[in-house]
Amino acid sequence: MAPKFLVEPDIEFGKQLLQKLDSQDVRIDAALWVYDPESENYQLVIASRDVDIRGARPIYTTIQDVLRTLPENQRGRFSDVAVTSPSTGVVATLKTAVNTPTDAIDSIRITDRVVNRELIDDAYIYRMSSADTPGSVAHSSE
Repeated sequence: MAPKFLVEPDIEFGKQLLQKLDSQDVRIDAALWVYDPESENYQLVIASRDVDIRGARPIYTTIQDVLRTLPENQRGRFSDVAVTSPSTGVVATLKTAVNTPTDAIDSIRITDRVVNRELIDDAYIYRMSSADTPGSVAHSSE
């Protein structure tokens, strides 16, 4: 069980960031908070196929710009955000169990579950869309 808790301000920050990125037409395939037992912290993981094409830097730049537009009391820490490809790491693992529509902003929680032979201590999922199934129906294998 994750000793640290994901609190409502973090959840709301992730939701707002995803909405703002969507409004700027940034293609986001997955967005979720993931607990990392090694660092004992949560990280907001943003996955985009564009990382495979152009790298993560343009998305990080957009995230920095978006953070500047949020009121200071609603701003999350840039260091808590990780941009990645949807075909690697925890995103690739969770795609085998969870799938949402491409424009979803859901609240799917997976805690202390083994997914594709990998232990997920805690994940709070806003979006987990598979590139080859746009508009699919959200579901979880819990």
